Amino acid sequence: MKYLLLILVALGLGSCTVYAPMQCAAPNIRDKGEVEVAATLNANFRAEGAVTYSPVKHVLVRAAGGFRNNFPGDTATDTTFFRIRQYEVAAGGYWCPQPHLVVGILGGYGQAHNRRGFVGSNGWFGPDLTIDERWRIYDARYHTIFGEGFAVYQGRVLGGGGALRITDVQFDELTNRDIPVGLGSMLRVEPMGFIRFNATKSAGNFLYVQIASGVSWTSDNGRRGDVHVENVREGNLKVAVSLLFYPHQLWR
Repeated sequence: MKYLLLILVALGLGSCTVYAPMQCAAPNIRDKGEVEVAATLNANFRAEGAVTYSPVKHVLVRAAGGFRNNFPGDTATDTTFFRIRQYEVAAGGYWCPQPHLVVGILGGYGQAHNRRGFVGSNGWFGPDLTIDERWRIYDARYHTIFGEGFAVYQGRVLGGGGALRITDVQFDELTNRDIPVGLGSMLRVEPMGFIRFNATKSAGNFLYVQIASGVSWTSDNGRRGDVHVENVREGNLKVAVSLLFYPHQLWR
């Protein structure tokens, strides 16, 4: 178990980007008045929470937020860190082409303020740089506009599905050690797949466990020549475990 955790952490921290993709929604909501409350822990220990509600049949509204302060064991003098504050709101629709299948779309807006620090490695070519020269502290304030399509199939015990999110990231502020980085925006492609387990099949079907994995990459991954721009544009892998709570199931 210890080694599995280390692998997941390595996957979650393998990128240098200061951008942090939010979890795709993919709610399993089928009727007016239904609610899905999601609590998510990512492999890099970033926590997310979301609430999705259907006020009218076929209509969805959603709010979500993400937070990460320090990695366990971090100190104020550490050179490696990733701190995240972000939220998003969205609205869309859903349809049920068959009893166990839900498909839908969402569009939304989000904001974030993230900071990431690490010591970069020397390249294969060029002069060797000192640790101070390789130490990067990215500070990014950005807003996002995104669209998402999703499909969820849920059987009595086991379910699964996928989602695809396209996110337009607009940087309001982007610096490395207080020096501006020359990147104003990027377009991210973010597919996600997941499996879900009904943890309360014999007690009301109100709690599910989800294991999800996805990637996020820039639509144009060509090299730009600026190492700081390339750091921010890097792709990343997202691995997460979620608890999905459906309170409306308790009063049915």
